[in-house]
This record gives sequence, C-alpha cells and structure tokens, in this order.
Amino acid sequence: MKPIHTTTRNAFFTAVVIACSLSLAPAHGQFFKKLQQKLEDKANAKADDIMNGKKKQSGTANDSSTGNTGGGKKLDGKLPYEEEVSTFAAGTRLYYADDLANESVGRMPGYWKTHSTGSVAVIPDVPGKWLKMSSNSTYRLDTLLPMPKKFTMEFDLLTRSEEADDLNSITFGFNSDNNANNYIYGVSSTTSAYSKLEYDYNHISNTSNETRTNNRLEFPMKNFGNAVMHISIVVENEHMRMYFNRCKMLDSDMFERTTAKYFFISTEDLEHKANVYISNMRIMEL
Repeated sequence: MKPIHTTTRNAFFTAVVIACSLSLAPAHGQFFKKLQQKLEDKANAKADDIMNGKKKQSGTANDSSTGNTGGGKKLDGKLPYEEEVSTFAAGTRLYYADDLANESVGRMPGYWKTHSTGSVAVIPDVPGKWLKMSSNSTYRLDTLLPMPKKFTMEFDLLTRSEEADDLNSITFGFNSDNNANNYIYGVSSTTSAYSKLEYDYNHISNTSNETRTNNRLEFPMKNFGNAVMHISIVVENEHMRMYFNRCKMLDSDMFERTTAKYFFISTEDLEHKANVYISNMRIMEL
C-alpha cells in the first residue's frame, strides 16, 4: 500500500466539512470542527503506521543478516551443551595474565616456551596480538610455579583454515611437570588431564589419566574452522570444569588431590596452510 499523500488527505476532509456545514445549522459548527480534527488524527496515525511498518520490515531484514564477527563465524541457534545462564565465574585474585601486547611481532613471546617454533602475529580484522603455533608442536607457560590448588583459567583460540578438517585436533590440559623439550600427547605418562578439540571428527573429548575419566561429546567443530573461541577452565582441587564458549563440556573429578598442574597446548598436523593461534591468557585464584 502506498503512503497517504498529505495534500489529498487534507482536501478530502475540507470538502467533507464544507458540505456538512452547508446542510446543517451554524450552531453545529463546533461539532464539525471536532469531527474534522478526529478524522485527521486517525488519518495521520494510519499514515504513520504504514511508514513505520515499512521501516520495521527494512530493519528486520538487516538484523537477520549473518556474517563474521570478531574474526569468527556467526552461528544461528543454540549449540549443544550451551548454558542459558553461564555457571562459570572467574576467580577474584590475579595469578597470571598475558595478552602479548608488549611482545614483538615475529618473535617467540617471552612468557611462553616450546620445543619447536612460534611467533607473535597480528591477524587482519582481529584485535590484539596472537601466538602463532606451528604444526605438531607443544607450548608451555615459561614458569616453574605450578597452578594454585583452586583457580580459573581463560584464553582465546583463533583458527584459520580452508576446511576445518585441515586443523585435525587441538589438545590442551595439565601435566605434572613443565618440561618443554618434547611434544606432548594426551596419552603421555606425565599428562594428568586434557581436553581435545576434534575438528576432523566433530567431537570434544576429555580424558584423565589419573581418575580414568573419559568422555567424547558430539559437537559441531567444523563450524569453527575460522573462528575465535573462548576457553574457560575451573579447577578446584581434584575437580575440573571446562567451557567452550558458553557450552559446558566437562564437570568431573580429573586429578588426584596432590597433583601439580602445569598447562600445555599442542597442535597436530596443520594441513593446507591452516593456522592456530592463542592469546589473552588469564589465570585467577579462587
């Protein structure tokens, strides 16, 4: 429907009022003035509704569009294991934080170590600096201090790939030592507990070599081949929770009570120029 033209509308109402005035007594003039005003008000409201309706439809079309945000894919709908209200709460006392802001691009960052190679990088359209990890490599925090008994850990992972399968898997978790001389497999005898993002099989798995806990959950990892993912971990003595974005993927006993915990993250074969980056590490004591 076309919007009502203001000039035509006013002419119509004027004609109505004149005709009514000629056919009725002058004493009723005030009545017809009120009638004219009411009719004009209704017509104006109708015209506004029509115009606003078109604007709303146009705005809705824009809002429903999808695209990449924060360097990652925007996903519609709820993910498996996604919490309506997140049960993750960061600790209250800062233990360690590093966003690589003071590191030189092209160099291995000062507070990380590896048996392989790595470099600080800036990614187009993604804020901040990132540690670019090499294929089949393990990375550790360069400290001799183990994690507190109770703590939270958060970090961001960034992926770039032609296909998510090219990333194979990314493994992260905790070892009982902080040796960075060799590649760490999840099945290593020094690995206490770890999580594995299986891009090639659409699963997230969690394993403890101490409590013999093991789970493998279906998850659409192929949607995260070019994305920024936020990982959150809560450790309270022997218990561990792990969140992938807002999805709780683990809530179980994973450690012996006296286990020392040193963080590690490992890549597998990165095929067809696929890349994995990590940044924004933050550890808080509970």
